Amino acid sequence: MKIEKLLIANRGEIALRVIRTCKKLGITSVAVYSDADKNACFVKMADEAYHIGESEASASYLQIDRILEVCKRAEVDAVHPGYGFLSENPVFAEKLKQNHIIFIGPEPESIRQMGSKSLAKALMSQHKVPVVPGYNGESQDEKLLLEKAKEIGFPLLIKASAGGGGKGMKLLEREEDFSNALSSAKREAMNFFKDDHVLLEKYIQKPRHIEFQIFGDKHGNVKHLFERDCSVQRRHQKIVEESPAGLPTELRKKMAEAAVNAARAISYVGAGTIEFILSEDLSFYFLEMNTRLQVEHPVTEMVTGLDLVELQIRLALGESLENMKWPEQTRGHSIEVRVYAEDPENKFLPSIGVIRDLHFPSGQDIRIDNGVEKGSVVSIYYDPMIAKLIVKAQDRANCIDLLLNTLKSSYVFGLTTNINYLTHIISHPEFIKGNVDTGFIQKYISSTEQEDIHDDLNILLAYSYIVSFVRIHVENLNNYVVPLGMHNHDILPGSGQDSFSISDDIFSEKMEFRYKSQYYSLSLIGKGGDRDHSYFVVAIQSDDKLQEIQVPALKTYGRRRIITNKNEEIDYLRYGTRFFWHFSGKTYSFDLIKKAETARNRGDDSYFSPMPGKVLKMFMQEGEEVKEGALLLIIEAMKMENEIKANRDGVIKEVHVKEGELVPQDAPLLTMEAV
Repeated sequence: MKIEKLLIANRGEIALRVIRTCKKLGITSVAVYSDADKNACFVKMADEAYHIGESEASASYLQIDRILEVCKRAEVDAVHPGYGFLSENPVFAEKLKQNHIIFIGPEPESIRQMGSKSLAKALMSQHKVPVVPGYNGESQDEKLLLEKAKEIGFPLLIKASAGGGGKGMKLLEREEDFSNALSSAKREAMNFFKDDHVLLEKYIQKPRHIEFQIFGDKHGNVKHLFERDCSVQRRHQKIVEESPAGLPTELRKKMAEAAVNAARAISYVGAGTIEFILSEDLSFYFLEMNTRLQVEHPVTEMVTGLDLVELQIRLALGESLENMKWPEQTRGHSIEVRVYAEDPENKFLPSIGVIRDLHFPSGQDIRIDNGVEKGSVVSIYYDPMIAKLIVKAQDRANCIDLLLNTLKSSYVFGLTTNINYLTHIISHPEFIKGNVDTGFIQKYISSTEQEDIHDDLNILLAYSYIVSFVRIHVENLNNYVVPLGMHNHDILPGSGQDSFSISDDIFSEKMEFRYKSQYYSLSLIGKGGDRDHSYFVVAIQSDDKLQEIQVPALKTYGRRRIITNKNEEIDYLRYGTRFFWHFSGKTYSFDLIKKAETARNRGDDSYFSPMPGKVLKMFMQEGEEVKEGALLLIIEAMKMENEIKANRDGVIKEVHVKEGELVPQDAPLLTMEAV
């Protein structure tokens, strides 16, 4: 048996990851893509690519029959499912098997057994693997579920039985919230997994999330590749993963044995992950099994030197684990962070748009698993993860240092990402000490800012003003030239001189910028110094506060970088009226406000969509009286629900949208007036 042609039933960075291993093994790679992904990186890199449907995942990447049609047309030998989408769908695996196509994964029955959290827990209990107390029965009657919730006690988790990754999961602190949380969990579960069955689980306080990477072959052998600590999570979604987890030797051995036994219980074949909850007293409980490759698999590759995708392929072809060289211990320490297109300072709402420029550093112990490039579009249709940064060092302390340097050297211009937020997490003293559990972010990370950014903000506002002036007035100033070989907006001051010269008529110019929700009015009020030490004096007014700051003049002004006369290099990008800057290890963006534009009044009476998405459900109508905190409507984007609640008591005056309507960011939703 041989694999000459392999189809990747996925998209983005995991599709690229599988394609790389295919190239290494001499296997022809076949991609499938939706309307939204027709120009994506993975489509360009694959040897062959086939269109399978519209942008919605339900009309493309979740269409089993369409993917099977492509398998037949392309005459592929095997399919790699990646993660998400159909990766843990037993029907998909079964249909491939019926069509004599190798599924790079476990048997359909294993997926079915572990895909249902309730069945998986029952099976683990039978094989004496400890499980968290809860309810995993078949009945979904709301009254019964509420009674079971009371028996278990609060806080508790409502979890999609068929799910994972925090999708369809709700943490409940109070009985009063049960009905709304149950409805929301079921909707998300149906949306993501086409199955709204849920289970209830006791919420373990201050747990760590430890998982073991396992592999099984077709000869009954199961081995593990050590553990990963995935405790740093937001909304039950992992964002930082590392290996090893720093467990006591005896505990690590017990957990590894439990993981191997769990896989043996279902005669598991292929790559899988056994996830455990580890309590403060070092008791551990089976959480779930993921019957696929994990997003965080690179940290295991970094500390073992193995290619896990290659292992998957070899095991699918029937090779024995006994004939493979297997590491006896990990080497060094590795940490991965997930870069998302989202706004940490706006409730982590997805950031939609075009990537205008991006930079990630390279190095021997730095790995970037990137699914995008300059010009890539991040849409509302899929998960907003755009890249993973993975580093390795001899120990955890050095690994953290390398990761911080990597993060501070990385930027994405064109939309908002969580890179600054990740830097905040990794540099936090408690993370550095290793004092981490699944509540780490909620407890310690209340803001994205490590320190006061006031000085940096003023400097970049000043340079935004200066760059704006050059772009606006260059046609009127004869002392600016366009250097040979550069574009017409790459302006250097002076006829071949290095110093930055500027005419006096700009002193009458005023410009207004917006940073987040704050407005700043800037004007140039002075300049001084000699040729090598010249500077500008800029006045910055915000509200009633007026400041004057002095910034070094520009030595050069290029398309993507300015250099001050202090030889400071600052990366930037201007696109339309928006400026993006990377400075002191952080990324900032400003909007240039035209003089005629005034800020829109966004009082408590008006509600606007915080993001592009679909109006999923409405809970009010015109003329209805509502209380502060009442749920008004739900906006869905990237399959995640975002609740819009009343800011105060009032009466719904006007409703501007209806259920099912697609709305852009900032679209008016409703107007409310005081009672």
